[in-house]
Amino acid sequence: PPAGVVEKTVKKGSEDKSIQYIVFHGDFDYSSTNAIELDAVCKILETRLLEVIREDKSSVYYIGARPSSAKYPEGKYSVTISYGADPEKLEELQQAIFDEVNDFVKNGPSAEELAKAKEKMLREREVAQRENRFWLNVISNTYYLKDGDFSEFGKYDDTVKSFTVGSVKAAFGKYFNFKNYISVALQPEN
Repeated sequence: PPAGVVEKTVKKGSEDKSIQYIVFHGDFDYSSTNAIELDAVCKILETRLLEVIREDKSSVYYIGARPSSAKYPEGKYSVTISYGADPEKLEELQQAIFDEVNDFVKNGPSAEELAKAKEKMLREREVAQRENRFWLNVISNTYYLKDGDFSEFGKYDDTVKSFTVGSVKAAFGKYFNFKNYISVALQPEN
């Protein structure tokens, strides 16, 4: 993705709905701990956005925050926030989302938000371990990203449990740079 701030609006279609993607991205020091930390940040952010933007403001049809990280060819990460909403509310919603992100950068999550995210991550992993697809990903990612070193595999739970409000606050500061994001919106032509 290009560096700096990129904001674009595409006017296509006739349906009275809009879709917006906001992507924060940058360099990433790939490690299992950093990848798990990025996932935790997105779980916490998505939960807050669902509560504040979707439920309190009743402003979006759906909203989500998804992490992505890569080791090769270069260490890069992205956090994609996507939502569907009334075209008239896009600007207001983007600002509300930025306000929530800024709150996390300045204050970190509450102890309750962090505890819920940890619980969710541990529960999701426990359920995922029952699926063959999980084990296939573990094996292929360990060979591809860690040169076949399985020594970190059993450390997921300990890594998740080690996160503190302070460490997650620092992670928000690391992954959400308001000088480096892309915002793309699809709005109806009329």
